[in-house]
Amino acid sequence: MESKNNSIMNKTLYFSLFISVIAVFLVDYYILKKSRYYAEEIISGERKVYWYQGGVNLFAYIAYLGGALFAYYFTYVQPLATGATVLTFLLTADAIWQR
Repeated sequence: MESKNNSIMNKTLYFSLFISVIAVFLVDYYILKKSRYYAEEIISGERKVYWYQGGVNLFAYIAYLGGALFAYYFTYVQPLATGATVLTFLLTADAIWQR
């Protein structure tokens, strides 16, 4: 029975870490890029629209890590009565939006 509980805990841990990824993707696509991506630019990189800093969006990583740490802490260390899912999503979305 103990291994089944560990399996469930691992799955919820993985899910709680993906909440931040989903928030970054949704805010970037729907709000920042206004539902437009240019495939030719992603491939060629001529105008460097998606280049960021050497091809890496560091602020997206920082927003993700902040949201992931928030989710982990308020899910496993100090659980909230309301749960941390919605708050994690909103915190990460706001961080990437305010960049």
